[in-house]
Amino acid sequence: MCASNFQLLFLAFLVFTQLSTAAPSLIPIACNITRAAVDHQQCITALQSQPAIASATRMKTLAIRILQTGFQNSTKTRDYIKQLKTINSDGGGLKECEESYDLIIPSFRSAMGEVDEDDYDSATYDLLLAGTDYLSPCENATAVYGIRDEIVLQGNKAVEIFAFAAYTVADALDSQMSRRYHTP
Repeated sequence: MCASNFQLLFLAFLVFTQLSTAAPSLIPIACNITRAAVDHQQCITALQSQPAIASATRMKTLAIRILQTGFQNSTKTRDYIKQLKTINSDGGGLKECEESYDLIIPSFRSAMGEVDEDDYDSATYDLLLAGTDYLSPCENATAVYGIRDEIVLQGNKAVEIFAFAAYTVADALDSQMSRRYHTP
């Protein structure tokens, strides 16, 4: 009886020390977005829902995992839009959305390679294009044509979240690298 109580206490101690020594999440840093009107809590929820992102313990890993998820999500959204276009013969703004995603997807792919090579300036440029210039024709089309399809609308919101969260992390990595090389 005494031994089992000791074992329970020891197990509780191990669990507590593991929880208290776990690395803090990097997600709030990624969601500290200043370049766009992305809801902070919505960003945190979206990133935490992805186990690969939530488990990242290094900034560079976090950026790459956000980019991978953004790439995958954008690809699925574009494929859905293509399928929707076959059902809706006149397109009703879907052509603009498909064209937007045809630009967004390569931006995520390019930014992944650039982050991997520590070319954060190029990565942030690609991500700004993805989250603004390339996304806006689809956002405009959803407003003009009254597109209310939840998958398309959520896909657009996801592009913003993933592009600007990755941008924020890549920008922080760029600042860290600049300080490292320019410190007297």
